[in-house]
Amino acid sequence: MIVDAVRKYKEVNPNIQLLSINAGFGESKKLDLMHHIGMEEKDAGYLVGKSMVKMAVYNRAYCVTHNPELPILVDRCAGFEQSMNEINIQYMGQIHVLLDSTTDPDYIAGYLSMVEIFVGESSGWEGYGFLMTGASHLPAALELKRLHKNLVLGTFDTNDLLCEALDAGNVLFGIDQQPYLQGYSPIQFLTHAATTRQSFRDHAIKSGPSFVTTPPTDEEAGCEARNFPICGKGRSIILPSLFQQGRCGHHHQCNQHHIQQLGLHPQSSHRSLHHLIKGHLLKNCVDERARSVWADQ
Repeated sequence: MIVDAVRKYKEVNPNIQLLSINAGFGESKKLDLMHHIGMEEKDAGYLVGKSMVKMAVYNRAYCVTHNPELPILVDRCAGFEQSMNEINIQYMGQIHVLLDSTTDPDYIAGYLSMVEIFVGESSGWEGYGFLMTGASHLPAALELKRLHKNLVLGTFDTNDLLCEALDAGNVLFGIDQQPYLQGYSPIQFLTHAATTRQSFRDHAIKSGPSFVTTPPTDEEAGCEARNFPICGKGRSIILPSLFQQGRCGHHHQCNQHHIQQLGLHPQSSHRSLHHLIKGHLLKNCVDERARSVWADQ
């Protein structure tokens, strides 16, 4: 539905620049939008698998999903499966938990029953690793962990419960794709496109995946609570550790193609983007003439 609406809008307004965020990288490319800011889901699942095996010992892996027909979840599991096969860990397949955690009063009990029947064992589940495709699984997954203490857990996405689980050592990580940055970055990219008639070579502007493995410090949490002001002595707080939202949500760490390496604050003015492009992103400008213009300023 959204794809059709965007296609019709482009037909009527061919000169208006559009970009997409969060989900839909493939659709964005097919629609020939300027950029997609987000996370390539299959790549993320693959990288998660490669990293997860370094964090814990397990030899059988499941991908647990709540919507087996949703493309982004399919891609996450596909990438995870590929990485498991490459490192010779037995991929046991997907576990489909077709329950709604927000409306089903027996959600946790139903979740436990479905997963335990699928696994078919009643022991401590030593050697089992579960990747959940979303943090909505956490309440039930943590109950599974309580019942099967050897179970290894990791999840996509983050929330407050993840922070508590990380602190208790019950979950290895949460995967963050920085939705705050996804929401802010289009202003910078669209402003740049409108004022210079230039864009960057790469269609995908990757805001993730990033691993959240520890709760935030009080300083990080406080900075986020104030909507990321310029903290400290005249510079932004962009720390080596991850920025999380609230107690343990979406961090605000910029990746190598963004502001962090230049020490710029994400809420800086358009002038900051000028310096950003003049620096390490200069090589990514589409037009050679644009490179020389920016380099001379």
